[in-house]
Amino acid sequence: MTTPSACALPEACLLTQTGVYEEYLTLRPIEALPDSHDVRIQSRLNSAAAPHALQTRYRSAMDLEALERLHQFLDDYLAQHRSHQTQVCEQGGQI
Repeated sequence: MTTPSACALPEACLLTQTGVYEEYLTLRPIEALPDSHDVRIQSRLNSAAAPHALQTRYRSAMDLEALERLHQFLDDYLAQHRSHQTQVCEQGGQI
């Protein structure tokens, strides 16, 4: 992944940036639904008709429990991936 560009969203997590494609994750409280949060993945493509316009790829409303489950899932996945990387490196192989 490259360094975020000047047009990167300051309130978003940059997931992917290839130079022609960017993808972002945003989380925001939903005022009309107490304890709910808008989870959104958006992208933009430089060759699109409107290259600066964000396209919503995924959107969901999640409560804190759902966000905590997602957090735990990502932590577990990363721990398993890191463990696999360590095992491969210790065996002298490539990942």
